[in-house]
Amino acid sequence: MRAFFLVVLVVGSFVYTQLVYGQSQARNSEAESVVLRAKVLSVREEALPRASVVAVTVTLKLEFVNTGEKPVILLINRSPLCVGTTLTRSAAPALGDNILFDEYRGPSVSTTPDWKAFRTTLDQPKPPVGLFHVIKPGESWATDSFVVLRPPSKLERYRVDRSPVSRQILKESSPVWLRLKCDVWPFNVEHQPTSGKMRFGRELHKRWQDVGELQLNSLESEPMEVDLRQRGQADSPKP
Repeated sequence: MRAFFLVVLVVGSFVYTQLVYGQSQARNSEAESVVLRAKVLSVREEALPRASVVAVTVTLKLEFVNTGEKPVILLINRSPLCVGTTLTRSAAPALGDNILFDEYRGPSVSTTPDWKAFRTTLDQPKPPVGLFHVIKPGESWATDSFVVLRPPSKLERYRVDRSPVSRQILKESSPVWLRLKCDVWPFNVEHQPTSGKMRFGRELHKRWQDVGELQLNSLESEPMEVDLRQRGQADSPKP
């Protein structure tokens, strides 16, 4: 189960959230069978003076590999989403001084009719064709994606448990290692989006067992090398 602190602001029919995740997350057999690998395709940056940050857009190729013995059912409509990023000095575990920068930018919590209609669409005896992809053991599914890092333009302590950081420090530390946190099951499709219990998802997981294991847990990618000294040029990370 994810551990997080939640700040809520209600505006109209939306609940906007800011979440700070802990590093630990409970894993079960379904999550352990899927490995998320990614390749950096390009890096582009844009200064945002009013926000005192630099928007660094990293385009990616994501690959979800089934290393288990059972087929895995992956929602590919409105998912997956790269919601968390961590930059480290090396490929070693993302702990302590190895962490240079991390942030979470997940979607807002929404209970609009659009999500209710989508939940009804998913509520079928079998995984609806076109909305899910079944990854057989030893096979993979790939998609294009991107993340936007927003490091401060000047030296700043953006977290009380981190050393001060700036865009310049990240450039001087490059090449660095990027890890992604990827949500593969949107919490907005649940009857109670903020509960974290995923009752609807677990109901479908049980119902679709004869097809495969529905992937519900978020995934953390293997670390990938990225050179943030590049501006508007494609990176070619080592395999």
